[in-house]
Amino acid sequence: LKAAQARSRFGTMLGALRIAAPHAARSHASAGSRAFARRQLPVTWFAGDGRRGLSAPAVLKPADRSALDDLSELVATGGTDALFGGAAAAFRPPPETEARRDKLRRLGHEADREEPGGPKRAEALAEAMAALSDAHPLARLAGVHAAARVAPRGDGAAWRAVAELVWDEDELVQVGVARAVGRMAATGDGEALAWLQKVQRVAAREPLRLAAKDAEARVRGSFGGLPGGAAEAHPLLGRGSDGAVLGR
Repeated sequence: LKAAQARSRFGTMLGALRIAAPHAARSHASAGSRAFARRQLPVTWFAGDGRRGLSAPAVLKPADRSALDDLSELVATGGTDALFGGAAAAFRPPPETEARRDKLRRLGHEADREEPGGPKRAEALAEAMAALSDAHPLARLAGVHAAARVAPRGDGAAWRAVAELVWDEDELVQVGVARAVGRMAATGDGEALAWLQKVQRVAAREPLRLAAKDAEARVRGSFGGLPGGAAEAHPLLGRGSDGAVLGR
């Protein structure tokens, strides 16, 4: 009699599981990315005589979930963008800043293919000068780089305009300015040399002092005090297509 009762209970539970399983799967699929993930642990059913009968899955309650479970589900359903998308958006420059940087890059490429004094170089330099007063530091930095790229070597008005940003609130802009002056000023320019030496004395941060020191060597026509060093590539600043060491 006990065996018959155990078989009856087993059949009843097995039938219930067969009916409930498809319904549970459909409910889980329709819950969407915000639904709680279901984890299963074995639950043992015992027959009346104490013998182990059936191990059936049990769904954990939401309270039993960990933060790692929620994080795993978020990545599985929404990808890494769901996890990092908000942070990336917080640091992404405004669209108008990106548009200005792209325009400066495009004009710089076009100016590189043109002879000195051409209209594209003039247009690129004008756009670079305008970017120096932009509200966003990335746009100002792009203007500094573009000016150093397209301005004729020895253009005093251009490097003085760039030099105005040496005490910019953004440290990257400060360093970019010092390097740009080293590239834009004519070799042996006494005014540029005096300015770069002053920056080295006054600058509170080491990156700016080092950039001004490198720029001074560039204006003197050498690096590290070695005569003729301008023909050698600086380990940090690189070399231009014409063999001149670049100041950025």
